Amino acid sequence: MASQQSLASTLPTNLPATFMKEITNDFSAEREIGHSVFGTVYEGALADGRMIAVKKLVENTLAAPGKAFDTEVTNLMAIKHENIVQLVGYCHEAQKKVIQHNGRYVHQNWRTDEQIIYKYPSLDSNGLQQVKACIEIGLKCVEVDRRKRPSIVDIVDRLNGKRVPIFYQDSPFQHA
Repeated sequence: MASQQSLASTLPTNLPATFMKEITNDFSAEREIGHSVFGTVYEGALADGRMIAVKKLVENTLAAPGKAFDTEVTNLMAIKHENIVQLVGYCHEAQKKVIQHNGRYVHQNWRTDEQIIYKYPSLDSNGLQQVKACIEIGLKCVEVDRRKRPSIVDIVDRLNGKRVPIFYQDSPFQHA
């Protein structure tokens, strides 16, 4: 227990992303020790030789914003039990860029076909079109102005491959 407390005292609470990359060899596959739907766990090697577990959340997981995230981390760091690995630090640096598209904010990773293909290399052209349709539907469904949101009929038509005009205006995929 004393070694756990000394480890916790040697690491800052909010760890920089560069430190996490360094101790996990840039999150290399050789350092991977487990994974779940929320992320992958890597073995991290500290400068003094001690090993720690580092969990990297999946990239499409949106962490709780601001104070809610900090509260969650504080609560997790306070948990102490012999059967639970103690959280000694975290990294909360935004790695994704958000761009504004026609008055709406869109994750840049979904802006181009190339990003979708990179993330899902096994997609054929039909699968790519389905992903694009789902993204367009999602963006339209969360419009601030409810009058601009599609009806369920429009959504079903779009999913069935029909050209529904409401989906093609202001589409993030117009350039494709």
